Amino acid sequence: MTAQYAAGFRAPPYSSINTGFTNLAGGYRTIANPGLDPEISDNFELGLRWSAGGTSWSVNGFRNHYEDFIEFQTAGFNRQLNVVEFQNVNLTEVEIDGVEFRLESRLGDNVLLRAAYAHIDGHDTTGETDVPLASIAPNEGVLGLRYLADSARWGLDGSVRFVDDRDPEKVPEGEHVPAGHEVVDLVAFFALPADMKLRVGLLNATDEAYFESWHVRGRQANDPRLLLYSSPGRNVVASLSYNW
Repeated sequence: MTAQYAAGFRAPPYSSINTGFTNLAGGYRTIANPGLDPEISDNFELGLRWSAGGTSWSVNGFRNHYEDFIEFQTAGFNRQLNVVEFQNVNLTEVEIDGVEFRLESRLGDNVLLRAAYAHIDGHDTTGETDVPLASIAPNEGVLGLRYLADSARWGLDGSVRFVDDRDPEKVPEGEHVPAGHEVVDLVAFFALPADMKLRVGLLNATDEAYFESWHVRGRQANDPRLLLYSSPGRNVVASLSYNW
């Protein structure tokens, strides 16, 4: 069992205080806020860890209390410029808590099973009624298998990422509510001479159509540009790395 307490202090980002940006083509605008205050937090964590043979797992629960929490919020829709506006603001009192789970297990000499899941919730507790934080991502889990050849010269990675539906209570009325989705990624890796490694991947192998919640924050459900913020369909990536 593990337990931890940490006190935190975060100064406002320079860009949030001094810099504004407008992207007319993308349909958004960020507004500077020179009045931002530093963020102060008290963070508590309690966990369990276990390992035996080729299997290990851990469960961690946490609760964080913030004063002057810095939140990137939708500031409204600017009809003159036809853009959604965003700005970092301070929320007087915020509570964020959650549970995270991780598992690794060897299935024989060549196969490794990996799993992880996170449930996180957050509320602005400043007023008499708690208000859900729009910046908290939906619950998410990953299940993966890795195969490594006896020679350790090549291997395969396969994973499925599960994302829950977006909670409608965390989305202002009229905004797009992203649906849950599952994304399958397949990656092969090869050790090459001269300490090089080649990776080739087929991402979103099932060609799932989906939106990441942070890509569409502030977007209206009837926004004609909404599809511009969807995630890529089936695609291939490759990389070559050199270690020295």
